[in-house]
Amino acid sequence: MKQDTHEFLRDLTQAHRKTLLGVLAICGVVMVLLAGALTYTTLYRTRTVLIPPTLTKPVTIGRDYVDTSYLSQLAQYLVWLRFNVTPDNVRAQNAQLLRYALPDEQRHLAAMLDKEAAVIIKDGVTGSFFIEGIRVLPDQGLVVVKGVQQKYVKLRALPPKPKTLRLHFQAPEGLILLASMTRQPEKKE
Repeated sequence: MKQDTHEFLRDLTQAHRKTLLGVLAICGVVMVLLAGALTYTTLYRTRTVLIPPTLTKPVTIGRDYVDTSYLSQLAQYLVWLRFNVTPDNVRAQNAQLLRYALPDEQRHLAAMLDKEAAVIIKDGVTGSFFIEGIRVLPDQGLVVVKGVQQKYVKLRALPPKPKTLRLHFQAPEGLILLASMTRQPEKKE
């Protein structure tokens, strides 16, 4: 039986030698093309994954999913970057904040942050933001942050201002970035 199987395989390989060589050649070409595409992607399509520097709770992030914990912690970090500033650190804070913005929004956000930074530096403003509440809507990529902003101008305290901020996130190519950070008008009571 072994000899019959061996003869059958020998006859089969002799009869289909050209076919087998053709299939192997095609597989080799496909493998070289895939290796080239992977090399190109690795070298020229790099991307940076940005996460907040301190994650205090477990998070879950997938291709099509981000949990409330991650969005909440990311929003807290971005609010901290934007509103906890001094004349000495405002430019560095703004540069870090811009790294988390969508590429299409960076120019608009940079112009707004530069105006604010000029006032902060010129007038010697120091600011802090105290978060009082956070509401996360992960399906919409929206985080609403309520808190109080306290500013000091050259060591003189200004009255604290309640603020509600809306941070909208998008995930192009799976990278979660800030699409907008807007102030929601406070309701008059």
